[in-house]
Amino acid sequence: MPRRTGERARGLAAALALALAAPALAAGVTLEAHVDRTTVAVGETLTLEIRLESPDAPSTLDLGEAPDFRIASRAQSRQSSFTLGAGGVSSQQVLVSTLGLAPVREGDLTIPPVVAIVKGKRYETQPIAVKVLPAGTAAPASPGAPGSAAEPRPPRGSGSAFGGWERDLVLDVQADRRDVFLGEQVTVSIWLYSPLGVVEYERFSPPRHDGFWEEELETPRTIQYQVKTIDGIPTRAYLLQRFALFPTRAGKLEIGAAELHVGVRVGGGSLFDPFPEVKRVSRRSTPVTITVKPLPPGAPPGFESVNVGRLALQAAASEARVAAGEPVTVRMTVSGDGNVRALSLPKLPAIAGAKAFDPTVTEKAAPRGTRFGGSRTIETVLVPEAPGELVVPPVAWSWFDPQAGRYETARTPELRVTVGPGAAGGAPATAAGSNALAAGLRPIRADAALSHRRGPPWRSPLFALALAVPPLAFAALALADRLRARAGAREARQRAAARTARRALAGARRDLARGDAAAFHGAVARALIGYAADRLGRPAVGYTRDALADALVRAGAHPVATRALSAALDACDAARYGGAGAGEDVLAAAERAIALLEEADWRAEAEVASS
Repeated sequence: MPRRTGERARGLAAALALALAAPALAAGVTLEAHVDRTTVAVGETLTLEIRLESPDAPSTLDLGEAPDFRIASRAQSRQSSFTLGAGGVSSQQVLVSTLGLAPVREGDLTIPPVVAIVKGKRYETQPIAVKVLPAGTAAPASPGAPGSAAEPRPPRGSGSAFGGWERDLVLDVQADRRDVFLGEQVTVSIWLYSPLGVVEYERFSPPRHDGFWEEELETPRTIQYQVKTIDGIPTRAYLLQRFALFPTRAGKLEIGAAELHVGVRVGGGSLFDPFPEVKRVSRRSTPVTITVKPLPPGAPPGFESVNVGRLALQAAASEARVAAGEPVTVRMTVSGDGNVRALSLPKLPAIAGAKAFDPTVTEKAAPRGTRFGGSRTIETVLVPEAPGELVVPPVAWSWFDPQAGRYETARTPELRVTVGPGAAGGAPATAAGSNALAAGLRPIRADAALSHRRGPPWRSPLFALALAVPPLAFAALALADRLRARAGAREARQRAAARTARRALAGARRDLARGDAAAFHGAVARALIGYAADRLGRPAVGYTRDALADALVRAGAHPVATRALSAALDACDAARYGGAGAGEDVLAAAERAIALLEEADWRAEAEVASS
C-alpha cells in the first residue's frame, strides 16, 4: 500500500509537470482573417477581423493593397497572457484588428491576404472572395468566410466579435426639416451615439454643405452626454455640433458626411476586468438631402429674397429736439428669427432741408436654443439746415414668413423732430474793436528758467541695442523652430521608413507584373537605399556596400541585417546588369533585408555622431 501510494504521487507530479510545460511548447504564431459576410451591395460595409496570436509583437501586420475596397473604419485591441510552465514564464499576445471595408464597385472582388512579420518570419492568410451586388440590392447575410492559413474558428474575447458596441457606435447628422423655402433655417445637429464611454475626439471633420449660409448655434467644449432611448435601449448621446443653415439657392441640396475618430473605453469596472482598454475607431455619417423650394410668387414691390424669417421692424430718432446744424440719428431695426446678418434693410428717402450722411449697419446675433436670430440696425445721421420741424416720412419694408407661408409688410411711423435756432443765432454780438481771442489767451511767463536739454535718445548706444534685440530674438526663435521642424520631419521619416519601403516594393511588384524589368530592378534598389537613408537621417546614395553597412551598424542594426541588405542590393544589380536572378527572388531578398533591419534598436543621429 505505501509503495502504490508513492507511485501514484510520482505519476501525479509528472502529469502536472507535463501539463505546465504544454502551453509553453504549444505557444506559436497563428494568423487568421474572417469577414462577417461574403455577399454585400455597393454602399454597404462588411467587417474584416484580423486576429494574430504570437509570443512576440509583430513588426508588420497589415492588409495588402485592396484597390476595390475603401477602409471606412478601423479598430484595434491587444491582450497579453502569461503562462507558468516547466521552462519558466511564457507570454502570448493576442492582437485583434477590425476593419470596415466598403466596396467601390460591383462584381466578384477579392480581399487580398493579410501579412504579418514576426521576428523576421512572414505569415500570410488566404485571400477572401466577396461578391458585390449593385447598390440598393438586398444582400443576404452570410457567415464569415475563412481566410487564414489555419483552420478557422469563431472569434474569441468580449471585444473581438463585430456586432456589439462597434455596431451601435454611430455618427449621425440630423436635420430638423428636409423641405424648406429659400432662406428658411434648417437646424443641423451632429450626434455620436455610443453604448460605451467616450474618452476623446480626434480629427473631427464637419460635413460639407455647399449652397448654405452657416451660423453656429452650439459646440460643446467638453465631452458630455445625455441618455437617449434608441430602439428601446438607453444609449449615450454626445452632441458634437449644432448649427443653423440657410439655403441660398433652390433645388436639391446635400449636407455631406461628417467624419470622426473617437476613443472609447472598453471593459473595466469589475473584479475580473479592473483595467479599462481604450479603443480608437473611425465613424462616418450618412449624407442628408434637403429640398429647397423657391419663394412663392406675388412678392411686394421692393422685396429682397434675403429677407426671410419671423421678423419685426422698428424706427426711432435719437433726439426729439435739436438745434439747426446739430446732428440727429434715425435708427431702423429689424429683429426676430432668421438670417439677420444677410437682411437687406430699408433706407431713408431724401429729406428736404436736411443733409444726410451715408448710413451705417450693425447686427447683433442672439441665438435662442435651436433657432438663430437677433437684430440688424441701419443708422442714418441727418443734419437739419434751418429751424423748424424735421419730418421723416414712413418707410415700408417687406419680408417672407416661412411658417405662415406668406409675405408681410411693415411701415415705420412718421418721425418729427423740432429744430431750434443754431448756436450762431443765439450768441451775443462781439463788441466793436474788441479782440475775440483775448479771453482765450494766457499771459506770457517771463520768469521761466531755461535749462540744458540732453541729447536725443536715438544717439545713445542703448537705443541701438534695444533696436537690435527684437530682430535678433526673432531670428533665434525662427532658427530654433526650423531646427525643431527638421528634427520632427527626420523622426517621422525614420518611423515610416519600413512602410515607405514596402509601398515602393509593392510598386516594383506591379512593374514586374507588367514585364518592365528595368523599372522593377530600379524601384527595388531605390526602395532599399531609401530605407537606409530614412533610418540614417541623411542621403545614402554614393556609399559603398561596406561603408553603408558600417553606418547602419553604428545606428543600431546588427551585422546579419546589413549582410542581408548588401545581398539584396547585389542580387538586384546582378539581375539588372547581368540578367541573372528571378524577380520574385529579388523581391524576397529585399523584403527579408527590411524585416531584419526593422529588428534593430535604432539610435538618434546625434548619438550616432558621438559614438
